[in-house]
Amino acid sequence: MIQHNGDVMQKQETAQLFSSLHKTFMTYLGRFSDQNNTFSAPIKLKIAHTLRVVREIRILAEHCNSGFIHPEIAECAALLHDIGRFQQYASFGTYDDRTSIDHAALGTVIIDQFNMLSQYPEAQQNLIRTAIIHHNHAFVPKNLQPDAHTLTHMLRDADKLDIWKLTIDQDMNKPVDTRISPENLERLRTFRKIPYAEVETKADARMFRISWIFDVHFMQTIQTILSRGYIGQMFSKLPRTKQLQEVQETIENLLQYRLKEHSLQPNNELQQSSLESGLSD
Repeated sequence: MIQHNGDVMQKQETAQLFSSLHKTFMTYLGRFSDQNNTFSAPIKLKIAHTLRVVREIRILAEHCNSGFIHPEIAECAALLHDIGRFQQYASFGTYDDRTSIDHAALGTVIIDQFNMLSQYPEAQQNLIRTAIIHHNHAFVPKNLQPDAHTLTHMLRDADKLDIWKLTIDQDMNKPVDTRISPENLERLRTFRKIPYAEVETKADARMFRISWIFDVHFMQTIQTILSRGYIGQMFSKLPRTKQLQEVQETIENLLQYRLKEHSLQPNNELQQSSLESGLSD
């Protein structure tokens, strides 16, 4: 009973810290509103994205880590993961890191500058900063501590899930783009991530986001991708060539296989996926 009460108190304290952080986050956003306390469309877009990623990561935290990462700590990382985006847009007028600044690195500077994590224990501060600094990198360092490794991948998966939804919605009424780079098509066909620097056309950008599938980390993420029909919706904005249709079918079949394979394992939980190691090596 004493242990149970202690756990309840810890959950309440962590929830209170997140609530306080949310207020700090909203106060900081006020710096980017106009005299009528309204935000421009690009800023609104990132605020909405941030709050959706908070919801996505909560689901992952509750299903995928067996209490290893507290859900409110995961939500904290999600709430602040794009905190650098707002100053990035204010300073450069773009969200393109290639032509401005690494928004994750800028975000960690802002977090420290405004003492956003000052109420959290130092270990949790470092954990959250680590996840944020690596959430937009091509690869996650293999030498991270286990909790940092888990939270970083959790944040990356949650971020991908919402960006896929956002881009699918934005592309809904846009035409198919046939300007496909042969090099990027070959990367997709051979299950390799497409480097951001190699994106030149709208079709390349769509294939680039499809290739994120090869970097997902949790079975819950795979389940969500399939249940929401993301793969078919993303491929629908690419030319319906035989080669691309075969790539789509192969990816969908592979994800289904991974889920089935995992369900047959003893004591199966929707935790880490072997997809990334199996396809992106």
